[in-house]
Amino acid sequence: MTRTTHTPDDVGRHMAMSAIANIAIPLASFATAPILARVLGTEGRGELAAITAPFLLVTTIAMLGLPEAVTYVVSRGDASHGSGVARASLLLLASGVVSTGVLILLAPWLSGGDPHIQQLMVLAALAVIPTLLVGALRGGASGLQEWNRVNFEKYATALSRACAIFGFAIFGVLSVESATLATIVAPILGVVAYFGLRAKERTAEKRARFGSLLGFGGRVWLGSVSGILLNKLDQAIMVPLAGPVQLGIYAAASAVADAALLANNAVRDVAFSTEAKEAAVERLTAAARRSFAVSLAVAVIICSTAWLWFPFLFGQDFAPGVPVVVVLTLASALGVPGSIAGAGLSARGRPGIRSAALIVAAVANVILLLLLVPATGAMGAAWATLVGNVLAANINIIACRRLYGIRVGRFYLIGLDDIRALFALARRLIRRRAR
Repeated sequence: MTRTTHTPDDVGRHMAMSAIANIAIPLASFATAPILARVLGTEGRGELAAITAPFLLVTTIAMLGLPEAVTYVVSRGDASHGSGVARASLLLLASGVVSTGVLILLAPWLSGGDPHIQQLMVLAALAVIPTLLVGALRGGASGLQEWNRVNFEKYATALSRACAIFGFAIFGVLSVESATLATIVAPILGVVAYFGLRAKERTAEKRARFGSLLGFGGRVWLGSVSGILLNKLDQAIMVPLAGPVQLGIYAAASAVADAALLANNAVRDVAFSTEAKEAAVERLTAAARRSFAVSLAVAVIICSTAWLWFPFLFGQDFAPGVPVVVVLTLASALGVPGSIAGAGLSARGRPGIRSAALIVAAVANVILLLLLVPATGAMGAAWATLVGNVLAANINIIACRRLYGIRVGRFYLIGLDDIRALFALARRLIRRRAR
């Protein structure tokens, strides 16, 4: 494959466009969260989270890190796009069959014996395989730097879920059942973004090796599993620890806090792909600082105003969630620099370090959940998330310092040049949209 060198402007534009697309997902979540809260109430909102959290956990575990492995081998030219996607899809199909069965078998226990929740968990399990296969397509498109398609998938997923929930609410049929359906089907609809995608380079076609995909994917997988445990295990186990009402408050607060990550997820994905092609310390650290700046700005707005609008939008039953919003938003923002550092480690062939960081953070998170949630409910889960995020972030950054000599401050210390670059990028994007 022909290797393309990306200029800083190219990378910045890709990151910015991906960040704009990434706004769609937290924006859809933020927009629908008050509707779900008011229609379903704290208990119904908690039941919805109890159903969807295990689905997200199982889906992430079943991915086996293969989408990232496809991105890695295709970006580096180690395998052709078609071969990488096809072989990853075969592995994901096998993984999906096993994972679907496991989720169905665990449904009676995860549901706490509630037959209604159990039935909906089984329904969610049927969406595992198609969701995994979309992940393989996304990994291939990312490896080809086809960010427009990846971004379109995000738009399609967010828009379809939001439209379904709003539509159900308007027609008076929004319930735990219909909200579950909207949540599990929306990611599958994103497949339309990859229709007709073909690699442009047809020379030197290389077959992807199952061993290479599983080897790299396995190292990424450990981190992905730990990461989803860090972010979703609390919702999966909170019902037996504190009850559905506390879970409902926590889920609503979490939907708001995710807005602080609107830039980070996109920057992380683009940084991983571009760093795998061509490592550049200044580009990596600048991406971390600028993503951190955006996340901090969003966090300040949310934390300083949540007491005004959170109870108004979600209802007075959710008013105790205001301090939970603040802690979770800070947790999201403080984890941003380390998230970019982790992407840099993975792109440089050291995904195991990022995985180890997330494993340490997940263990700390689980211990704190078991200690704090029974007594303090949603607030205890929020503090556990904050500690876990800060741990994971700084282990990645310290690893970058020891391995590559990158000073810790280069990930955190936002300078005037970073602010100017963000404003310049915003102006360019506005002019581009205007044209």
